Amino acid sequence: MNNRRGVSIILAILLIYLLCGCQLATEDGAETQMQGDKLVGVFITSEHLNLFDMESYLKDNLSSLPKNGGVLDETDSSKYNGRIYATLESEELTSESGKETNFWQYEFKNLEGIPFFITEIKQPDGETYESSSSSGFINDAHISVGNGTKLEGTIYLAPNGNTSFYTNPVYQSGDGSVYLVAGTGISSSGGNQEGTSFTQTLDEKYTVQVDGEKKEESMSVKITASIKNPVSKITMYQMNQNSEILFRSEFDLSNYPETMTLAQETAYVVVESKSDSAEGNTITRSLLTSDDDHFTVYRLRENGFFEADMIRLQWEVSLESH
Repeated sequence: MNNRRGVSIILAILLIYLLCGCQLATEDGAETQMQGDKLVGVFITSEHLNLFDMESYLKDNLSSLPKNGGVLDETDSSKYNGRIYATLESEELTSESGKETNFWQYEFKNLEGIPFFITEIKQPDGETYESSSSSGFINDAHISVGNGTKLEGTIYLAPNGNTSFYTNPVYQSGDGSVYLVAGTGISSSGGNQEGTSFTQTLDEKYTVQVDGEKKEESMSVKITASIKNPVSKITMYQMNQNSEILFRSEFDLSNYPETMTLAQETAYVVVESKSDSAEGNTITRSLLTSDDDHFTVYRLRENGFFEADMIRLQWEVSLESH
């Protein structure tokens, strides 16, 4: 009976360690990868990916855990961390001249989440190029490539009772294969207001050999999660040069147009966005001029993240303005 209770306590300790995100696990996770594997980005999920082989770990280490006071050693446990490999997929693209080319990128199929990584693709002719994987869930993305590669982006979350996201590190091996490992997360329950933000950063440095010379390179991935209230209604006012309303258009997030053609007399557009929150309704206004070719809308998806889309603006220049 006591042995069973001891095993239960050890399992509880292991589960707490694995499920509670901490910065230490993120940093050490990068250092324990196989030589030649490089951090290339992250795959963001709303739930923790349980890839740890608990059965094998307990089988190999159960007898030694009581001696260590039930402490889980990261170095000894790293080999039990599972991986999910991406598949290399191609998409046929047609240029304006009609030329067709195949565009290749890595995808984690059948895994729900948000990709944000940059990988090296080797073509059949031997040439290589870098391919970035992202989606409409990543906002304000900034990518700089070089000896110090940086990826920065923002995701928007709904202010519901439980807000969480997990940044799962993505690596590329020397043979070109791409995989992810379970990462750490940030979770908060209740009381989240619009504008509240959380940030996770993954940093890695490594040495590469180029033409017989060793060079130090680095990768930094910064993900900011910000709370956003869902918009229930959008109203667009087309205004003339005298600030008089020409046309008024109203729609919700289920029926907005892809493109809006504006009247020739339209000098600017005022957009009112109505948001619903626990504090009540909020109206925000945006001013658009002929320098703006679109307006961004954010749709809350079932995964708890907002996906960005756009309403394209077609400005009709009035002959009287020339």
